[in-house]
Amino acid sequence: MAFTQLANFAGLRIGTPGLASVIFNAINPMLTFILATYIFKLKILKKDVLALLLGAFGVALIFNIWNFAGIFKIGNLYFFLNALFFAFVTLIAQFATRTTSAIIFSFYMGLFGAIFILPFCSLDVIFSIFNKDYMFWFNLIFMAGISGGFCTAGYFYIVGKLGSATSSSFIFLVPIGSYIAGYFAYNETIDAMTLIGGFCALLAVYIINRRSKLA
Repeated sequence: MAFTQLANFAGLRIGTPGLASVIFNAINPMLTFILATYIFKLKILKKDVLALLLGAFGVALIFNIWNFAGIFKIGNLYFFLNALFFAFVTLIAQFATRTTSAIIFSFYMGLFGAIFILPFCSLDVIFSIFNKDYMFWFNLIFMAGISGGFCTAGYFYIVGKLGSATSSSFIFLVPIGSYIAGYFAYNETIDAMTLIGGFCALLAVYIINRRSKLA
């Protein structure tokens, strides 16, 4: 998990930040599906290939990918690495949750990830967080506890139940979920292209979850 975060932060720093969600949400389900199919010797069905392409197309529509300049900027490669690393994390979670709970696996993954990344952190930077305001701490607790803890453990639980190939398809729904949340929380508008992209993503998840054999 530490590698996924490092790759993502590196991409945000030297790549095109707006492409982070586009690349991850469109590419990760495809990479996970391909790796799971190879590792678990699954039969590749035409409808699943169609669904993956449809889901990626839906994500591209939601984010209006054609509006991004410098899409082939070298720094954006880190976003692809982030998607690839998280695909391996999903596969490892499928193996791990066969013998332990998703919560325990998520806890130790976070613990070992922190231990791994600690030598690369400056002590001054680590202790500087105590000078931050309450909003920083609110975001830190929310991201570490709710998003990084509860939600990640929940995702690993689903991986253990449905398999990596099937569960990763739900990542296609993250962008439209964000837009819906923004609509209710901040009264943001949802244009026609977003609705079409969201429909494509929903249809892709529906098709994939009708697999005759789950991975």
